[in-house]
Amino acid sequence: MTDRHKVYTKVLKILKQMLELSHQGHVVTLAMMISGIVMSHKAQLSVMNSEVPVSAKEKSTEMRLRRWVKHSQIDADAIYMPFARQIPEALSSSPLVFVMDGSQAGRNCMVLMVGVLYKKRALPIAWVVYKGKKGHTTAERHIQALEKIQPLTPEGKEVVLLGDAEYDTTEMLVWLRENTNWLYVLRTSPQIYVQEGEISQPIEAYPLK
Repeated sequence: MTDRHKVYTKVLKILKQMLELSHQGHVVTLAMMISGIVMSHKAQLSVMNSEVPVSAKEKSTEMRLRRWVKHSQIDADAIYMPFARQIPEALSSSPLVFVMDGSQAGRNCMVLMVGVLYKKRALPIAWVVYKGKKGHTTAERHIQALEKIQPLTPEGKEVVLLGDAEYDTTEMLVWLRENTNWLYVLRTSPQIYVQEGEISQPIEAYPLK
């Protein structure tokens, strides 16, 4: 048995144990996708399909994967969250460090991703996809992404949230203070002014350590 067959067989067995999907063909297709990603180290469908150990032609396999991704009845949360929940739990022996970041995905789409740091990598935990171009998005979307990871965080666990200047909105910071006990480190513009009584000065004037 080849390595790709071993990976596919193992993945399919685990998926059948963990997921309750009405259509078993969906489980098989998901196993094909996961084994394709593992073996190719890529997430492009045209590359993944070449590593799927099935007798069908590569183009046919690619079209099957593409139909699965576009299927209107596939619930990404229902499929992914059982696995996402295990990542913070497996890292519970040390503080959890979440990182927020946005990137382009496909044509005229953006993904706001929240990942957990593990050995210098950010493992995706939750995300929000929306139509738009590269640039700052709304605080509502930031909060929506954080609401997805909040129930996945082990109770009483120390959490640190990292992000760049896009995520220093007052609305998101208020949400963090009112709904979590997380620590956070977010970049911000040194030109932002802080008002204290009658004194107004840029934040860069504060002797922060």
